[in-house]
Amino acid sequence: MAILAGVSGTSKSFFRWLYHKTRRSHGYIMRWLLFTLLIYASWYIHPLCAVFCFIPYFHTVFQPKVNFLYYLQLYMLNLSWNITVSYWLCEVRIFEGIGTLLINSFLFLLPVTCWHLFVRYGHIKRGKALSLLLWWILFEYLHHIWDFSWTWLTIGNVFGKNPHWVMWYAYLGVLGGSAWILICNYTIYALARGARSVQQIASCLMMLIIPIGISWVILATKDPATKTTTKHVTVVGTSFTGIDTLNDIQKIAKIDTLFSNPPSFNADITILPETIICEDIWSNKFTNTNLYARLKQNLFRWHTQHIIAGALLNMPSPGGIHTEERMGLPLAYNQYNAALLINHSDIINVKQKKIFVPVDEFLPPYLSFLKVKSYRFSSDTDNPDLFKIDNCSYFICICYEAVNSIFVASHLNKEASALLMLSSESFFGYTEVGRQQYMNICKLRCIENNLPLLKSSNDGILFTADNKGNITAMQRVRENCLINSRINLSTLSFYYLLVPFILPGLVVTLAGILMINAFIGVKQKRKNMLIKNSPIAA
Repeated sequence: MAILAGVSGTSKSFFRWLYHKTRRSHGYIMRWLLFTLLIYASWYIHPLCAVFCFIPYFHTVFQPKVNFLYYLQLYMLNLSWNITVSYWLCEVRIFEGIGTLLINSFLFLLPVTCWHLFVRYGHIKRGKALSLLLWWILFEYLHHIWDFSWTWLTIGNVFGKNPHWVMWYAYLGVLGGSAWILICNYTIYALARGARSVQQIASCLMMLIIPIGISWVILATKDPATKTTTKHVTVVGTSFTGIDTLNDIQKIAKIDTLFSNPPSFNADITILPETIICEDIWSNKFTNTNLYARLKQNLFRWHTQHIIAGALLNMPSPGGIHTEERMGLPLAYNQYNAALLINHSDIINVKQKKIFVPVDEFLPPYLSFLKVKSYRFSSDTDNPDLFKIDNCSYFICICYEAVNSIFVASHLNKEASALLMLSSESFFGYTEVGRQQYMNICKLRCIENNLPLLKSSNDGILFTADNKGNITAMQRVRENCLINSRINLSTLSFYYLLVPFILPGLVVTLAGILMINAFIGVKQKRKNMLIKNSPIAA
């Protein structure tokens, strides 16, 4: 009986503890639901919802007690955010999608964890909120440049749906957009928790209104830097599945049928999608192949001066990560996802892709022991990203590179006049949400760099956009098709000059906060010592 009584008492204590925990968690559940709804509204209804959608997130971040439950609650918010925006990953590949969502939600704990460590061990009393902002932007920056770059959820990307609200990205870029959104959210959060004076409310409203006003002024003002040079470009969309039996020449023959004879449009450049050429192409032998001869002939058939085509390109290398048997001997080589420029000369310009979909396209050497499915592409960082065509320079984006704001801006130079993009979107499978988000993010590259963008695609969205992100032509590729477009070349914005200073600027500012707080701490200790040793205290 005594044992039963003990068990009964323990059970009552447990349920009493569970009841109190549940009551305390009611507030968190409401914040979690509100945050999820606001994230959905920001990404799928209107991006201006983003200026207050992180208020429930901040309510959790600024909890006084930091323990396992704190990080668990924060992780659940991150997971809800990831699922709401990129749930389509699970529609593409269920297990890989779930893994990506779980891992990325964990990574989003890093800026908050670094901030807590910085505040605790740096004895930060002044500038706590500012240091959180800096750590978050630093996290987003590093998420652009490391091997597992997944910049899809960079907060500033939310405005890809309606880019006209953030024309000032031409000066501060998508990370500036992230900073603005977080500042607006924190300001509203601070007002909600503290005294609300007229001055504070006015400051909050000005912070919201001024950037939007600047955007509409930029939008209404004719850009004096836009060049008057007009180019004629044809962008080709294909619907090849990758599992059909067509060889490369047969694919090109099907594209031939899109071009009329006599010509209805004479193009300076014709752009074909990513990896449209994928049959054992060796860099040192390509000019001797029937495919190359066919493409040279197509310069006349397609009424164009230059063809830019995506290709899987093999290059022999003693230390290559791929091998092939040749005459009974192993031949080592590297494979590149590349863009080839073919024209009437006998010189082929090559641009190699440098930013890859993590794991699926690129596996870092230090993870080579993992037996996972991957293309294992290689990259040459010294390989040029611009093609010079008729005295004009064009920046070539290969698919996932266009998602990466820092990569594009840091590899541009002042001669660039337009962005030409080769993509293959069969990765998205049957989901259209991912394709739409992809297009929206690409539009932001136009605004950031003040350049028009022309995008070819396999099984995706074919479109052209001007330097202000306006879609001038668009078509969902259901069957082989093309868009003939006239584009006005433009000159680069300020943003590409700012990018090299983002990382040192963040680090220096964090160091400044640390030094100011150290100085205040020393000053306070001296003051306390003087008070302690004063005659009055004695």
